[in-house]
Amino acid sequence: MAGPATDESSDTTKRAELAPLRTFANNAGDGIAPAVSPADLVKGASSITIGDHRYSRCGADSSSAGASFNLELDELLTRGSCGEVYTDATGTLAIKIVEPREDNVYNWIYDETPSEPLRRYESRLQEALNEVEAYKALEGCIFVPSFYGCFESVHEDGHKILVLVMERVTGELLTMKRVPAFVHKIEAAVRAVHRCGVRHGSVKPGHILLARDKIFLLDFGLSRLDPDVRQAETETARLRYIGA
Repeated sequence: MAGPATDESSDTTKRAELAPLRTFANNAGDGIAPAVSPADLVKGASSITIGDHRYSRCGADSSSAGASFNLELDELLTRGSCGEVYTDATGTLAIKIVEPREDNVYNWIYDETPSEPLRRYESRLQEALNEVEAYKALEGCIFVPSFYGCFESVHEDGHKILVLVMERVTGELLTMKRVPAFVHKIEAAVRAVHRCGVRHGSVKPGHILLARDKIFLLDFGLSRLDPDVRQAETETARLRYIGA
């Protein structure tokens, strides 16, 4: 006995809604076809381009030829202490760009010496490099976004620009009022990070993302590698006090 008739376009829409992020509409636009995800393209690239600027993968042999991937920046997601974070045209990547800002220009009123702006920028660069090392150590940890690579370029005036490409996890930053309801999940996430030998260094609501009741830890700029770190409570003491 034949089953009830189904609307083919409706079925395609349902499959599209259930499809994973790395499945995209095919070129004809008439269905869903497996495709290489932007994440995989970035992971396999030896360089990326953003607009007219090219960035080489950090640590890669500059003489070796490899694939280059063009990143189209879309929405500005946030402006953090280290750099600006954008999403790409597909909405699946988070792209942090660390480059000089206005406060990295010498101001004779506020700066004691002309080298002050350079020190500020070097501090931000170091935070970005701390984050890169942390993400490498945290590969596979389910409580942090996936990390796809760090790319660099040297500006004509000699300063370095870094681009960190990560998974974009959609959700909402945890507010102080909601901490008590999730403090145990936060501690579980911090313990998992510690088991990877990483001390976060700045566990606070603004660095905790809630996505479908799952906790993600963000912003590892103040982190450090510490193989002996074990006590999650030392990093979450203030949050536990709020949740008590």
